[in-house]
Amino acid sequence: MDATFESTFFAERQEVLQLIDIVSGAALDDMRIDDDETTADTVQTGEGTKIIETTPNEALARLRTILDKYLECPSLLDPSLEILIRRLSKPSQSIIRELFVLHTCQSEDDNNMSHGEETCRKLDTLMHLLSAIYAISKVRGRKNIQRLMPHDVADVEPVLAMLRWFGWMDRVQSSDCLKAGEESNLVPGARTLVHLLERNDSTEAKVWESINTLLTWLGILSLVPFDLDTIDSSTETLTDGKPMTLVQSILKTSASHLDDHGATRDTAAACLASLLSRPDLEELELEGFIVWSSRTILSFRTGVINDALPHAQLPLPDGSKPSNFRVMGVIQTLAAIFKCGHRSTLLSTKQRLAGVEALWEQCILLAECRVVNGSIILRKLLVKLFARIGCAYLPPRVATWRYSRGKRSLLDNLINGGNEAAQTKENTRADDSRSDVLFHVPDQVEDAMGQLLRSLTDSATIVRWSAAKGIGRLTERLPSTCADDVLDAILVSFADVDKDQAWH
Repeated sequence: MDATFESTFFAERQEVLQLIDIVSGAALDDMRIDDDETTADTVQTGEGTKIIETTPNEALARLRTILDKYLECPSLLDPSLEILIRRLSKPSQSIIRELFVLHTCQSEDDNNMSHGEETCRKLDTLMHLLSAIYAISKVRGRKNIQRLMPHDVADVEPVLAMLRWFGWMDRVQSSDCLKAGEESNLVPGARTLVHLLERNDSTEAKVWESINTLLTWLGILSLVPFDLDTIDSSTETLTDGKPMTLVQSILKTSASHLDDHGATRDTAAACLASLLSRPDLEELELEGFIVWSSRTILSFRTGVINDALPHAQLPLPDGSKPSNFRVMGVIQTLAAIFKCGHRSTLLSTKQRLAGVEALWEQCILLAECRVVNGSIILRKLLVKLFARIGCAYLPPRVATWRYSRGKRSLLDNLINGGNEAAQTKENTRADDSRSDVLFHVPDQVEDAMGQLLRSLTDSATIVRWSAAKGIGRLTERLPSTCADDVLDAILVSFADVDKDQAWH
């Protein structure tokens, strides 16, 4: 009978909980755990209780192995998901707050080695905790994990500080050598971080996994229902001498990961979309980000570097045109903004509308550029952006001419002979024809539909499917007359026998 309960579907639940306690043991018990030390714990398995001795690295590796088995059916983790995240996030929250307070009060000239060793130990434990959270999010999905992360107002600045630290560590790891006197002055406690990097070569926890988890965490923290300026205690300044606000610091830090090669780019785009979709920031920061995005796409398309990019907190060109990864990150951020942002504010002012139109023109030119043909992901993201910008120009409505399944009952049809159902269908059609109102369709919608129809014949399946979804969402907002034109254009694609990609 126990096998029928949901908790038993996650067979290794007790073992995973014990492994999490081993990973976070130093934070929970305030004990020192080095690479050569082991931690004994009990694990409840199906064969009984046995004693295992393992290090945090081995515990994290075992945790990944167990969780990867649930990639095919991740919903089995749902009954235990909250307790797993809480066991990992609470120690992480405690360490992050402690390190933030410590390095806010401590100067870089502090030569207390024991204090630095303690910081390295806490950072190493934090990396294991954040990597464990990423292992769960890889299986269950970022959105399901994000809603379970702590979202206290007091965590905004500490999490942002940790994100900057780990971002700096990732740049140091990816470079061949550390440039003395340059990067070491950007982050407080740089010597401590370098010391951690030297002893962290063979660890199971990865820096980029910590960055991904912190970006996920910052994405939910950026939605706190308070003015972010009221919790700003930063003293950092911009290049022109003006103070950098907390919002600008989040924007700069998140945008610096838009040109990453892996999952951190997707998470950074979602974090920026959450921040820029706030009602109190859509007027201040969204316009500048849209203009910066359009000029970044222009630089990528033409190779002309424009040093007069607005908003100095956003990444500036380093003498070469933006990479493919940065353009993909920018387009993915814009697609997420037009998905979660309000239509009434995205196109509310003339200045913002002009910025969207300039962005639209650059995206059209980029889609017709030859360099896009070599990137399937970039083509897919452009299709998503076309569909969502096109939907933003149309008022949300439920198409009256849509297919209605209606009431289907074999018993009613046999009793009434189908007369009642036929009469109801005719009445519905009559009402729909009277309520279907014609209105002006903007030119941008026609351009978007043209790009989506062209993408139906793309060689990549994910691009064709994204185009089909976009055409459906755009068409349901159009009058029936315009929808008929779209249907005719779709049927034309079947006439070309040589391009059979669009048939399915």
